[in-house]
Amino acid sequence: PEQFEQAVGSGSGAAAATAVATAPARVGLAQYITAETVAVELTATDRDAAISELVAIAARTGRVNDPAAVVASALAREAFVSTGLGDGIAIPHAKTDAVSEPVVVYARSRAGIDWGSRDGKPASELFLIAVPEQAAGDTHLTILGSLSRKLVNPQWRSELTGAGPDRAYELLSAVQ
Repeated sequence: PEQFEQAVGSGSGAAAATAVATAPARVGLAQYITAETVAVELTATDRDAAISELVAIAARTGRVNDPAAVVASALAREAFVSTGLGDGIAIPHAKTDAVSEPVVVYARSRAGIDWGSRDGKPASELFLIAVPEQAAGDTHLTILGSLSRKLVNPQWRSELTGAGPDRAYELLSAVQ
């Protein structure tokens, strides 16, 4: 969808869609997400605080060398165009060498957070993707592509939304 193309974009929406469509073969999220990066409930009530909280969760893995730099990178990306995709989903992302290895965080906000989504709905399902600069192309697009393929499946999304931390981790680590 157009919203996804714009949120992913590193250029035009069409270029981003083409990049996602031609991303390398599917690689499972299991290597990027851990049980400790699945935090079912965020305490943040606004976008910037949510990004900070997501980065703090990512930092627990030891893959984040400079949390402030990751937050700054994600916020700079948000200033370009919102990563609020609509339908309650936001996928903030950061491409920075303040990350030593790619990491994915999943969390939800029961109240929802205004993410500036085109549909005007608050984001309740949040995914942070943080990758080193050298992984910014293929790895970043592979993760986005894998997530987007699953998130368009209403049954899978419903199961994820209702899952506790262990089940959410199972579902996400099985994503190809």
